[in-house]
Amino acid sequence: MIKFIAGVAKEAIIDVEGIVRTVGNKIESCTQSDVELHVEQVFVVSAGAQRLPLQIEDASRQITEGEELATVSQDTRLDNRILDLRPPANQSIFRLEAGVCQLFRNYLTRNGFMEMHAPKIISAASEGGANVFTVSYFK
Repeated sequence: MIKFIAGVAKEAIIDVEGIVRTVGNKIESCTQSDVELHVEQVFVVSAGAQRLPLQIEDASRQITEGEELATVSQDTRLDNRILDLRPPANQSIFRLEAGVCQLFRNYLTRNGFMEMHAPKIISAASEGGANVFTVSYFK
């Protein structure tokens, strides 16, 4: 099973079947420090690409002078934004923004305000997905 798991790509989606057991000594390097999973079977649901355009570890690294480690260029980051949002530093920006919005929303709610999402009225005809993304059914 170890050889099979070693061959699975980093971004693959997998199902793991196993038994959760408590441990005698706390595990220091994990968030779940009092239990571990004893794996019995692993299934690949969706195989990821063997080579990604950027590695998460490289995107997490700060660019410093004189360093030999790989970094990711701005163009590669923007072309692969979904992968670039995974490093903890990038996620912390969005967590901070969400926290500020939540505090603001809670303050207004406590003071009698109501959040409302009204329909937007515009002067011109709006285009829907059918106008933007044409699908040829009869070709």
